[in-house]
Amino acid sequence: MFMKAEIKVYSGPMFAGKTTALINEYNANKNSIAIRPSYDTRWSELSSHDGIKIPSIQVKTIADLEGILTSNPHITTLLFDEIHFFDEPMFEGNILDFIIQIKNREISSYVFGLDYDWRGNPFKLTDDLINISDKNIKLSGSCSCGKPSVRTQKKVLSESIFDIGAENMYLPSCLSCFKVPE
Repeated sequence: MFMKAEIKVYSGPMFAGKTTALINEYNANKNSIAIRPSYDTRWSELSSHDGIKIPSIQVKTIADLEGILTSNPHITTLLFDEIHFFDEPMFEGNILDFIIQIKNREISSYVFGLDYDWRGNPFKLTDDLINISDKNIKLSGSCSCGKPSVRTQKKVLSESIFDIGAENMYLPSCLSCFKVPE
């Protein structure tokens, strides 16, 4: 049966299950490849916070992605982890245009990433992808108060929006508990 290419966005705060959703999509889509930004150096493989791992390829440029597609002509779906890192200065090229172009070549893109930074501001790339997506899945985790988390609380003050970290640096937070560090 022929499946039409689609753009699917999974977004939410840290610890909401985005990478677990990616791993589930990978296991359900035989002709898929998981893609990670080279900027994210936390793991040698793609790994969820609960330790489940799958093979993945790290990329830094659109040319890297084109090379993957050329080397793997049977691929029908690219799964992008941490999509918010596929933007300048961490990534070279326009990932939004690339995703639109490969959809026209009948290759689906499933993207997984943060919707808001630790200051509570939306990530523009994630927003843009939601606006062109065929499906948008909003995920949430659990705040320490028991409410659903919709933001990522930073525990350590820094100026950078793009600090790589996990439990050591971030917490899931509901809107009531969310505070920008001063």
